Amino acid sequence: NAVVQKLAPKEARATALVAPGAQYAIYVVGRGPVTLSVDLPAEMYKAEWLSTLSGAVEKQEFFRHDGGLKTLQSPAFAEDAALRIVTVE
Repeated sequence: NAVVQKLAPKEARATALVAPGAQYAIYVVGRGPVTLSVDLPAEMYKAEWLSTLSGAVEKQEFFRHDGGLKTLQSPAFAEDAALRIVTVE
């Protein structure tokens, strides 16, 4: 996916659904934690790591981004994870 530029460890895989500049849904297959770099435009964002088993938010952060690559670190997970990134005002 063009939005996910880097993903570690190399065994992990990611798929993204993107509404550029508004919202990003990234599904990570594998075990974690993982570190991924996403290409985002300049904006204020909320990122939430979700459990794919329960749907619960496992980690949340807000950040202002100047555009370009943003590196995010997931919490530990045993089986897949989802990352939701949305713009906030």
